[in-house]
Amino acid sequence: MRWSFAKMSHPGWVMVSFLTELLSSYGGFGKTPYSPGCANDTEVIDTLLKDTYNKHYLPSYPVRVRVDMWVQEVTAVSELTQDFEIDIYINERWTDPALIYDYMNPCKTNISFDDKVLQKLWIPNTCFINSKTAAIHESPFRNVFLMVFANGTLWTNYRMKLTGPCDMNLKRFPFEKA
Repeated sequence: MRWSFAKMSHPGWVMVSFLTELLSSYGGFGKTPYSPGCANDTEVIDTLLKDTYNKHYLPSYPVRVRVDMWVQEVTAVSELTQDFEIDIYINERWTDPALIYDYMNPCKTNISFDDKVLQKLWIPNTCFINSKTAAIHESPFRNVFLMVFANGTLWTNYRMKLTGPCDMNLKRFPFEKA
């Protein structure tokens, strides 16, 4: 069976469009012409995080964070507990000047990492107010994507399951007014 863009669902198209726009706006798909002696991904991140980077250091200025969220699916609505459960995708994008690496002669203009590197970085404290639970999917591993661009821009993408309150007035159910 051949794979086709025509069979891709709406959220799939949104994600492909977003990724294409994001990557093209930050220097293509991360490839630079080959340069002998260019710094590979591991060298770059090891150098950046070596001695001076501290994820607990708070920026002395407001950090502009772009947050995008897509609801993938509403998985449950409970009248009994008056809550709902959804699967969502979260994208966050911000700039950390301490992670600029264009001066290192990188092999690529952006580098992808997993959750292990993200745990070593300062990240914005994005939260869901009044949520009952919020968890990142872990099937079969933690669904976290991190891309670091040479200009210090960071982009994260992760999939979450979120449970939140949903107040329902059921006093007149099923005889509510139309």
